Order: sequence, then structure tokens, then C-alpha cells
Amino acid sequence: MSDQPLRRDIHLLGDLLGEVIREQAGLEGFEEVTAQTLQRHRQVALSLHLQQARDLFIALGISTRQAPIAPSLAQALAEAEARWPALRERLDRLSPYEAYRRWITVIAWRLEQTMRWDPMAGPPPEGAYRSARELVEDLERMRESLREGRGERIAEGLLWDWWIQARVFGFHMARLDVRQEARRHTEAVAELLQGAGIANYAELPEEDQIALLTETLPRAAEWIRRASPSPETAETLAVFRLIHQAAQAYGPEALGPYIISMARSAADALAVLWLMAGASGLSAPPPFFRVAPLFETISTLREAPRILERMLSLPLYREHLSRQGNHQVVMIGYSDSTKDGGYLAAVWALYRAQAEMVRVARAHGVTLTFFHGRGGALGRGGGPAARSILGLPPDAVGGRLRMTEQGEVLAERYDDPHIAYRHLEQILWATLRVSALPSPEPEAAWVDAMERMSEAAYRAYRELLESPGFLAYFERATPIDGIEELPIASRPARRRPERRLEDLRAIPWVFSWTQSRHLLPGWFGLGSGVEAFVQAEGGSAWSLLEEMARRWPFFQVVLADAALALAKTDLGIARAYAELVPDESLREAIWSRIEQEYYRTRRALLRITGLPDLLEDIPWLKRSIQVRNPYVDPLNFIQILLLRRWREQPEAEGLREALWLTIQGVAAGLRATG
Repeated sequence: MSDQPLRRDIHLLGDLLGEVIREQAGLEGFEEVTAQTLQRHRQVALSLHLQQARDLFIALGISTRQAPIAPSLAQALAEAEARWPALRERLDRLSPYEAYRRWITVIAWRLEQTMRWDPMAGPPPEGAYRSARELVEDLERMRESLREGRGERIAEGLLWDWWIQARVFGFHMARLDVRQEARRHTEAVAELLQGAGIANYAELPEEDQIALLTETLPRAAEWIRRASPSPETAETLAVFRLIHQAAQAYGPEALGPYIISMARSAADALAVLWLMAGASGLSAPPPFFRVAPLFETISTLREAPRILERMLSLPLYREHLSRQGNHQVVMIGYSDSTKDGGYLAAVWALYRAQAEMVRVARAHGVTLTFFHGRGGALGRGGGPAARSILGLPPDAVGGRLRMTEQGEVLAERYDDPHIAYRHLEQILWATLRVSALPSPEPEAAWVDAMERMSEAAYRAYRELLESPGFLAYFERATPIDGIEELPIASRPARRRPERRLEDLRAIPWVFSWTQSRHLLPGWFGLGSGVEAFVQAEGGSAWSLLEEMARRWPFFQVVLADAALALAKTDLGIARAYAELVPDESLREAIWSRIEQEYYRTRRALLRITGLPDLLEDIPWLKRSIQVRNPYVDPLNFIQILLLRRWREQPEAEGLREALWLTIQGVAAGLRATG
């Protein structure tokens, strides 16, 4: 039986599992990306391979007098003994008839030599594997020999598992993504072009930027060599150089895509190729270098299909993409889109963007993989992962899925091997199911209803955020000031030092509302959207919404996640936090909006689903929340007391540390941060 179809399937499995076990280095707030992370990934992978070798050594005690080995394996073993004299002492301890154990000893020694080698620091020591491909070849020699010598059960058992792991995880274990904001690239390109006598790049229209980047890319390396860049631009260029060096040292499989956060145009993608080529000293970007735009606000999600269409229409970009098998990764952000437009507007913008980008990619003959930037909290795309996958648009998966796993989700889903296995099983099942049996296209009436509801929900949400004094309410009625000072963040809480909502990152935004038991990002606006639609259409609208809830997986996920967020919301405790706002008129104006929208959303959910209460269809989850709350509620009241005292005495170190403990306790109790 040929291994070719199986190898293809293993690559697909590796693309999925390799993205679950991945790490992202966000440069926003980091000074640099270093090789230590890549080396750590490498050491973990090599340690696991070495353990597999030791386990197989114990299990594989076959004598060649019982089962002769294949001539190809005998020749490879003889060549290894002759090539690496350091092996002889180890091999002399084994019987010459234990050929398989002798071969495993060769592999284990080579793995140990590989572990001593830092590819970024110098040449490999004697016998070290230069790539995981060499390990795979050694394992394949042993598999073929076992098959020929009546050892199929072993070949397809322990050795099979190891062979798959070597192919999927290699020596890199997890891909390292690099992420930077588009603005930094624009500023760097503008500075470098200005140094070459070409001014005002940042002020040019998109099409003029594209033309200029296309024309000047072959000379970018020359201009960068001559430049005296500012510290910010020097840091940006250093990152691209490190990416190139890391790919040469560890192999391109150790690196994921370069993610352009806050991408707004096709020029943002070309700017990254321009910088990568120039920083690497090349006339074109290296073939391994993948670019993934990140669309993460309501406006950019609406523009995403147009931006992708323009990217795929550019000869320079398509030539680069063709060297990657015409495979494009697009990241979509659940966090900032929800912070920007509210729950319903965000989930609908994400759905429509994916559906339309699938059509764009198909028209250009490009394979598209969506990278879902989901957080653990409900206001950041959280909730059951398998359920979310089932609610994706038709053909948006196609056997390919990328998703973030971060924060408390890592501990919840992966600390216990049994739970981790179950979670991965659920993700695989959902991915395979929607790939093999994609849901039908939604009916036109459903799409129209969602368009109208999302617009009304967006208006209600933006009216809340733009209400006079809303920022003051947020800063007093949540522990945002305590969260911003927590010594745990990988990035600053704000993109810029100004105290504006647009500069606050989505994680502290959601974290704050969760701590104060508002959970506003997970539901606000849904009730207004439904109410506006029903008022416009009359009583028949309820029948349509009920039909959508029965037949449309996407709408089922929308309702289920909102119901869970509402069930975790506690208006009594949220009101106690609101009392921290000193201005009574401001407090009542904002609180009344929040309270009314809560009940409006709750009524809409129960009417559409026909349930008597929230989570009535998931009784164990409802009971879990009811049992948990009495243990968390006192921590909230202690936190309110500490917030009041700490804000009066901000220099009191003891109060701040006590406040941090309550934040930690509430987060653990609610099993949610940001």
C-alpha cells in the first residue's frame, strides 16, 4: 500500500494540530523577537523524540535470528558505525543480533547531538540531524524493514506514532508567528524612501503607494544598506532580518505567517514584502515568507473582500504567492471587532467577511485559510470552540483551520491530558464535519434580517460608547485602573499612552467588564437589533427569527453565546460597581442604558428560543453557574471596597496588592479574564 495519500493526510493533520500548538510573538509592545523561543520549541521537540526512542528501544527486542532486517537497514547501520566512531562504544554494549535496538541507539545518539546544537550559533556537531527530514528517513528505513520481516504490528504501532509525530511536529514543535501593526511598516517605509529622496509615501493614496512599492522593491536592499534609520525603524528592520536568519537556521517550517495587524489596504501587504526583501538583502522577498493581513474592526472587516481582491490582483504579490502554492492565510479578529462595534455587529461582520473572501479567493484560484483570532472570554470570540466552528460560513473551512488558544484557555483545555485530548477531538470532529458536510447557503431573508439587526445593534452600541461621560463610567465602574497595573501582561494595555477608548486594547476592555460582572461585550446590542427588526416587520418577524434559530447553525451559535454571557452577568453586583461612579446623573444615565439593554436582550433570546429561562437547555451549565456564584460574589464586594480605598490612597502598596488578589480570585472563579 502506498504511503502517498496517507502522507498528504498527515500534512493536513499537521496543519491543523500545528496551529493549535503554536505561539505568537506580537511586536506591539515587545522590543524584539529573539531566537530563544525558537530554540525552546526545538529543545522540547527533540526531548520528546528522544523519549520515543527510549520507549521503542525497550519494546523492540527482536533478534535478527528470528526476523532478518532489510538489506537497506543493514547497510545504513554499517555506514553509521563507520562514519561516527563515537557510536561504537554504545553499540558494543548490544548484541550484534539486536539490529533494531542498534539502529534506535544510532537515532538516539544523533538526537542527543542535535540537542547540543543551536543552529543560530554555529555549525552542527558530529552526527547531529540537520533537519527533521533526516529523522523521518531513519524511521522510514526501520518501518520498511519491520514490514518485510513480519513486524507489521510494531511498524504500525509505536513506530507509527513516532513517525507521524516526526512528520507533523518535526524539530520545531510549534510555529512561531510574528505580528506587527501596519502603521509601523508604513512609517518605516516612508522614512527609508524619504532617505532615498522619495517623500510623502505615507500621504499617498493606496494605488500610488502600490505603484511606488512595486517599482522600488528591487532597490530596497540597496537603500536600506545606506540608511541611518531611527531607532523605531531599526527595530522593525532587525525583526525582518531575524526572521530570515531563523528560517535559514531552523527551517521555514518553524515560522508561521507574518501577521499585519490593523491592515487597511493591499499596500500594507506590499510594504511588508518590501521590508522583508530589503532587510534580507534580496531583490525579492524569500519564498518561505508568508503574509497574513489581520482584519479586526467593523470597517476593515467590511472592506476585507475588496482588500483581498486587490492583493490577489497585484502581479508582484501573486508571483510571491505562487511560490507558496497559491495559499493565502487571512486572520480575522474577534476582540477588536467586538470592542469596536458590539457583539451582534461583530459576529455578523466576521461571518460576511469570511463568506465573501471565500468567493474572492475561489475566483483567483487561491486556497484560503482563515486564522481565527479568538480569545477565551465571550466578548472576544470565546465559548465552545467546536460549536463556533460549526457556525462558520459554508466553505470557510475546507479542512483548514487556524485559531488562537491563549490566556486561561490554555490551562482549562490543555493542563490535563485527558481534557486536552477531548478538546482536540472536538475541534477535529467539528472541522471534518463542516468540511465534509458544509451547511447550505443562508436564505436571502435570513441574510436581510441579520443585516438589519446588526445595523441597529451597532447604532445602539456606538450610542452607548459615545454617550457623554461613558469613558468616566467605564474607568470608575470597572477595575480597569487596577488591571492596567497588573505585572502579567505581555503587551501594554494601551497602544498609545492617551486615555482614549480606541487606544485601549481589547483584552483589558473585556477583562474589566467581566470582573465587574457586566460582561457587556458579550451581549450588548443584540436586544436592540432584534427589537428594531420586529418593530419594522411586525409579528411575522418572530416566526422568521425562530426559523433561523432552528435551521441556521450560525444564528444558533450567536444566540447560544449571548445566552451564556447573559447568564454569567449579575446586574446586582454590576450595580454595586456602578456606585463607584461619583457623578450621580452620569451614573444613572449610563446604567439605565445598560440595564434596559440587558432585559431587552434577555426577552428577545427567550422569545426566539422558546425557553423559560437562560441556559434551560443546558441544565448542568446553569447549575454550575448557580453553585459557583456564592463563592465569587464576596470577592467582588471586597474588590469594590478595595477599589474605593485604593483610589483615595493610590500610593498604598498594600491596598494595590490586595486589589490584585481579588482580581485574580474573581478571574479564577469566573474562569475568564480577557
